[in-house]
Amino acid sequence: MKHPIIPLPREQWQDAVLPIGYTTTEYYDVSLERRSDGFALSILKKPLEEPITRTPQEHDFPDRLFAAHWQGARA
Repeated sequence: MKHPIIPLPREQWQDAVLPIGYTTTEYYDVSLERRSDGFALSILKKPLEEPITRTPQEHDFPDRLFAAHWQGARA
């Protein structure tokens, strides 16, 4: 089943809240080491002891369609 993609009118959808949340069971452990010839960067994916859930309510629903800081946005 195919659904057409229809551009949303900015006037109607300006600042519409996008309720994006997620749960994660892993994190990235980042370390930076200075060396004589520069730097060494290590990024390791590691498991969390307990899953972490982030919700839009925690941050006053920051994700919105056509937010003012998105110049030339299309949705």
